Amino acid sequence: MKKGGTIVRRSAKQIEALRRRGASRTDWKRVAAMSEAELEASIAADPDDVHEPLDWTKAVKTLPLPK
Repeated sequence: MKKGGTIVRRSAKQIEALRRRGASRTDWKRVAAMSEAELEASIAADPDDVHEPLDWTKAVKTLPLPK
């Protein structure tokens, strides 16, 4: 199994330190200045953010297969 790659784990303290240093690629000043309506519009415009109700009408309840 190959180790490494692009995924990096950081603690909340490490992330906060990166943010204070300006190492984050997020424009936090712009985010903090956004109104609630602008934030909702931004979320609604995101094609990857899907908030549709789930259709459970075709769901089937079964027992898991034995190992």
